[in-house]
Order: sequence, then structure tokens, then C-alpha cells
Amino acid sequence: PREVRNPGEFDFAAFLLRNGYSAQFTAGGRPEECRILARGQGHPVTAAALASRDWIGRMVTRDLEDSPEIAATVRTMVLGTREKTPQDIEDAFRASGTMHIFAVSGLHIALFAMILTFTLSRTPLPRAWIIVLSLGLMVFYVFVTGLRPSAWRAAIMVALVLMAPWWNREANLFNSLAAAALLLLGWDTRQLFQPGFVLSFGVLLALALLQRPMSGMVSVLMGRSTAPDPFLPEELWNRRQRLWFGVRRRLCDAVGLSAASTLGTLPLMIGYFRMVTPVGIIANLFLVTLSAWILAVACVSLLCAGAGLPALAAVWNNANWALAWASIALAKFFAGLPGGHLRVDPSRLWRGSPCEITVLALEHGGGAARIDTPSGRQWLVDCGGLKHWNGTLRPHLERAPVNALDGLILTHADTYHTGALAPLKELFHPWRILRGPGDQRHKEAQELSPGQVLRPDDRTRLEVLFPPPSWRTSVGDDQSVVLRLECRGWRVLMMSDAGFLTEKALLESGQDLRADVLVKGRHGSDHSGLPEFINAVGPRALIYSNNRFPEMERTPGAWRDRMAAKGIVMFDQALTGGVTISMDDQGIRVRGYLGGVEWSAPAKPVPVWSAPVEKPGPLIR
Repeated sequence: PREVRNPGEFDFAAFLLRNGYSAQFTAGGRPEECRILARGQGHPVTAAALASRDWIGRMVTRDLEDSPEIAATVRTMVLGTREKTPQDIEDAFRASGTMHIFAVSGLHIALFAMILTFTLSRTPLPRAWIIVLSLGLMVFYVFVTGLRPSAWRAAIMVALVLMAPWWNREANLFNSLAAAALLLLGWDTRQLFQPGFVLSFGVLLALALLQRPMSGMVSVLMGRSTAPDPFLPEELWNRRQRLWFGVRRRLCDAVGLSAASTLGTLPLMIGYFRMVTPVGIIANLFLVTLSAWILAVACVSLLCAGAGLPALAAVWNNANWALAWASIALAKFFAGLPGGHLRVDPSRLWRGSPCEITVLALEHGGGAARIDTPSGRQWLVDCGGLKHWNGTLRPHLERAPVNALDGLILTHADTYHTGALAPLKELFHPWRILRGPGDQRHKEAQELSPGQVLRPDDRTRLEVLFPPPSWRTSVGDDQSVVLRLECRGWRVLMMSDAGFLTEKALLESGQDLRADVLVKGRHGSDHSGLPEFINAVGPRALIYSNNRFPEMERTPGAWRDRMAAKGIVMFDQALTGGVTISMDDQGIRVRGYLGGVEWSAPAKPVPVWSAPVEKPGPLIR
């Protein structure tokens, strides 16, 4: 797999290596040039599990073909298959803190075991047969759903609980948890470095330690007047008291369970995903219940399908349609609550308050740069193309982390610079959207003008240098907005994809173009980086895009050599990937994500800016 080139991207190669895959083979060429030599050569158990998964997936979604999103959600919650699930539904479950019910986990195994034991206990079978059948079907369910560590952990723990009476032992949660960890790590020690393994065992440990204290706290919060009289024996309770006290006890246990799992895994969620979901304490009360019903109804549907009653199975599947629809609606409701989920950056506790610019390396001439000001305000200059959204821009913003953007600047109307605007607006809600005078595609955005000064915060100054409203060209790259950021005495000039015409116009304008760092894209059809322009800017570090495809996005090697001969530290993003510029009280530091290229300089006096101060927007990060 291709290497990770930007902060926040998913490292697929490392993921495969952790799972035991050391190489990836791809068969190229035309389809008619490929020939299948044999079929059915895989492991028979794996083949049976995959065939069973396909059959179960078809049976539990029969008669739901006209609702593909609902059908995909049912398959996911029953079997853990997420291939066809829409992204917005996954986002809703993740933001509501209920992602664990959106994939087969220990919860599903426990629920499945409860359904099996409850059903089989109503039959005349001996207890030993009930345990054996339950364990066999549970292991088969683990195989069908993909052999996930959390599922194996739950299966081992349930097996220990069910078989404890055979050995004249009482079930103990801590012992069962330790035994499951020992068996899984003995089989594959790499599981210790898997987030799923750590979170799965972390949740159970948190429940074991915190569930009872949390339930007691909830009981206290509900008030002593609603609690049963400790001096009144339970035998003397009337029907109303029995009903109310039973509901109260179950409510305290449920809220305590949800709060314990949420608070206990808080450090792990921050460490792995940089996200906290306080709304999950309440959301889990509803969605875990719906998840249990969906799994139970799916089991009944499978029994009907196996008994040759497809019409009755379709009835149960439609009941699951209603349950899945309610689950999606509730997940989206909880995800949309203000403050329900927050992305946090614990590193700010020790790295201070620098001003950072991260210039992403995007394919095919795409452009995007994130500005993180000393006060934590987040701005974005361009948002890349739609093809860059899921793989690079979105994971980078989530990992940064960004809850909402304070501002978005669209430099020019290029689909590889603005194509991801729609999903960006939906997920990160930029407070302000600004554009250049030549951009007629995004007329809803506020138009920028030369000389305008934006103040993301009191220590950061963003000045618009180009183009003027009267500037007209036939090429979109020549209409790019040119920006200069200044913070703590350092200047960063961002040229976007501007080329020869823009550079000449800036030189003729007589403006002070000096900057410590120059960031430039590649003009698609004209020269850029003129010697006289570089001399006027006088950068000490130069960050430039250099895409191998298409050919017009490739930076000439002779130009690179001339710039390096001037003593400029060159950051070729074909080699360095994304580049981060960090300005703090100690100075400035520019470093590439790959290759080890770095430039730094000590701090210098902060200038007094005479430009009028624009009142910053509300702090929404």
C-alpha cells in the first residue's frame, strides 16, 4: 500500500503488518489477460464462515431491498459488515458514542449468548446440552462475524461463566477477563497493540471497577424520597412500590453501567481517537436496547427462513426495519446535540500555544493548508478535491483535532482546491467562508480584496495581497488569492497555484513581499517561481508541490537546483509529504512529514502591526 504522506492519514501498511500481512500482491493488466487456475483452495472453515455470512445477510434483509441504507445498517449490527453502510450513518453512531453497537463486539456476543441460553432453557434439554449448544453456536457466530478480538474476548468470558459450575467454581469477572487476555495474547501477542483489543478489555475493566459506585451515585442523585424505605421489608411492598422500585433500580444500573464504560474508557478514547462523547452516557441507554432487539428479531427471522417460512421471515425483517430506522434517527439526534461530542488535543498541555500551518501534500495538484492559531482557532486555506476528502483531509482535521472551522478561504475555483467543500461544510461547519474576486462558483462566500487584513486571533495576522477586483484572466490559477500570514515576527507567503502573471503583477505593485517561508503550488500551464520574484520574497525555506501525474504538475529539476543554490532550504512535497510550519516563543521550525527535512531559526522581536484589527469571531473550537 502507498505510504502515509500527511498527518492523520490511516497507515494501511502498518495495519496489515500488525495483522500478519507482510506484502500485498496486485494483479494488473486487462481482465481477459487474467485466468483463474482453481477455486475452493482456501481453508474450509473460513469458506464455511463466509458462505454462512452471505446467507445470513441475505435472509435478515429480505424484503428490504427498497431501503438499502436500512438494510446495510441491519447487516452491520447483526454481522459487522460495514462495506455498504453510508458514511453519514457511521458518523452519527461514532459522534453519539455508540459506535460499539454499530459493529459486532463483545456486547453482541453477550446478547447472543443471553438469547441462546434463554431460548434453550425453555426446552426440555438437559443443562449440559444447553451449555454445549450455546457454546457451539456462539463460536460459530464469532467465526461468521470475522473473528474480531472483542468477539473472541467475550466468547471466552461467556464460556468460562457457563462452564464454571462444572468445575464447582463461581464466575468471577476479573478472573474471566484475565483468562481471556492470557489466551488471546498467547495466540497472538500483536493483539496488545490493536486499539480494538485495548478498548475491549478497557471497557470491561472499567465496568468491573466503576459500575457499582456509578450506580450508587445515580441513586443518590435521584433523591432519597424516590428510594425504598430501608426499614420496610420487601415483602410488604405493594404493587405500585414493586413496579416503581424495580424500574428505579434498573434505571440506576443502566445509567451507572453507561457512565462507567464512558468514563472508564475516556483516556483510551482521547489517546486513540482524540474524541470524547459525553452524550454517549444517555445515548447508550436507548441504542443498546434497540441493538438487542435488532439482534433478537434477526435470530427469529433466521429461524423462520430456515424452517421454510419466507413470508413470516419477511414480516420480522420489516419489524427490524422499524428498529433500525429508530436507531439511525436516535444516533443522528444525539450526534447533533451541542457539546455531545468533542475532539480534544491533549498535546496542547505540554507543547504550549504555537501558531502552526500544515501544508498537505495532495495528489493531482490538489491544495489545502490548515492554520492553527496560538489561541486554538482553526482556519483552512482551500479544502482539496472530493477525492482527497476521505483519505487525507477529513482524517487530518479529525486528528488535528478540529471541532469546527473558524474560517475557510477558497483561493480559486479549482475542483482540486474546492471540490470537498460540501462535505466539509456538513461536518466542520466553517463560521466564515471567503473567496477571491475571480471565483464565481461560490458566490455565497464573502469576497476578499487586496489590503484586507484578517485577524484569526490577537497574535495572528492574515493579509490579502492579490488579486484586485479588476483582475481578469482566462486561467483559474492566475486568479488565485495570495495570502501572507504573520505571527510572532515570522512571515509565511502562500501563493496557491499562482504563476507568471501573478508574480509579475505583485512585483509591479511595489508591495513588500518579504517572507521567511514561501509556500507555492504548481501553475498548470505557465511558469512560476521567477528569479526576480524569489529575490523579492527572500525566503529561507520554500515549500512546493511536485506531483508526478499529470505531467504539467511536475516541478522542473533545473528550477529546484537554482533555488537550492541560493541557500534556500527546499521542501519538495513529493519527498517530504505534508509540511508543518510551527512558530512559537522559541522561534520557527519547518519540518516535513517524511524524509527528515527540517529548517529552524531562533525567535526574533515581534513587530507592532499598524493595520486595523478585525474583530475575531466566536471561539468555536
